[in-house]
Amino acid sequence: MSKKWIFVVLIGMGLSAGCKPPEEAKAEVVVPAVPVETMKVSTRAFVDMVDVSGVVEPIHEVHVAAEAPGRVLSAPFEEGERVKKGAMLLRVDSQVDSARIALLESQLESAEREFQRTKQLAGQGLATPQQLDQAQSSVDGARLNIKQARVGMGKTNVRSPIDGVVAQKMTEQGEYVNPGSPLAHIVDFDTVKVIANVAESDVRFVTEGTDVQVWIPALEKYVEGKVKKRAILATANTRTFPVEIHVANADHSILPGMRARVVVPRKDYGEVVVVPREAILEGFERPEAMIFDGEGDEGKAVLRVVKLGPAKGSIVVVEEGLKPNERLIVKGHRSLADGTKIRSVKEVKDSNAAEVAPSGKAQVVEDAAEADRGAL
Repeated sequence: MSKKWIFVVLIGMGLSAGCKPPEEAKAEVVVPAVPVETMKVSTRAFVDMVDVSGVVEPIHEVHVAAEAPGRVLSAPFEEGERVKKGAMLLRVDSQVDSARIALLESQLESAEREFQRTKQLAGQGLATPQQLDQAQSSVDGARLNIKQARVGMGKTNVRSPIDGVVAQKMTEQGEYVNPGSPLAHIVDFDTVKVIANVAESDVRFVTEGTDVQVWIPALEKYVEGKVKKRAILATANTRTFPVEIHVANADHSILPGMRARVVVPRKDYGEVVVVPREAILEGFERPEAMIFDGEGDEGKAVLRVVKLGPAKGSIVVVEEGLKPNERLIVKGHRSLADGTKIRSVKEVKDSNAAEVAPSGKAQVVEDAAEADRGAL
């Protein structure tokens, strides 16, 4: 066989071999489904809340001070002790006042004798009317000094001006006190007041007589309160309005100085679609969500534009774009495109029902806990 025919045969064999597709070309490329977690969309009651921080204060408090000078003979009270109005707190030695009154009485007698002599001299033309007036003024001044001294003696016994609990004791038996010296700090917290500062955008929702809910983080306790006062002037530096809420505290479990969270209803939205915030995507123009379209565990992702309402904590209201019983993709959705093949590996139960109850209590608990952790 000539070289020419050998060349032709080889080319033919090559063409024949090239016409047979490889085994790999026969198999279709399979794209695996992306695993996701879904949640069935549902509706429930949602109440938007005004939620502000506050501080607990006693309903009444007094700082008791000494009104008369002297040494403390007795101070029969202790910190933490409950005292009644009028109860004896302090007794100051009155011997100094007694001696002072005796001296003033002696001065009065001398002034009265001097007045009588001046009066006789004036009758004889030997004293001027001005001298007589001066002598009379000396008598009047001495009488006034005695009166003041006797009033001071009546103030050597210091009594509690209110029913309450001794928060601080500032003197002990044997110490010397002067008028104005602090003796005790007494507080009445059978009822406490929570002072909160409300933003001007929310102050219209907080009016006198409004029933509110107050969360006490230190006690993990929820109590009812009532708005008693609302300032008519905003605080200059914060532009907020101080509000005073009264809370019953018969067991004294709420202590002055504790932090509080005040919750007031802003708007009742009724039955609405509420979903986790994490399920919402930030679109180019509007928020978006991914819906599971399919039967069973296999399906595809469908991009849906949504309109959001108010949010609270980890949840948000969806006003438009989602319908009850649709399957919302809550995990694995951020890497998906519209039409992506997906597989549901877990059906997440809706755990947000308690968060959006009309009372709003559970959500306030969650927010308060988050705030407490952030403060640490």
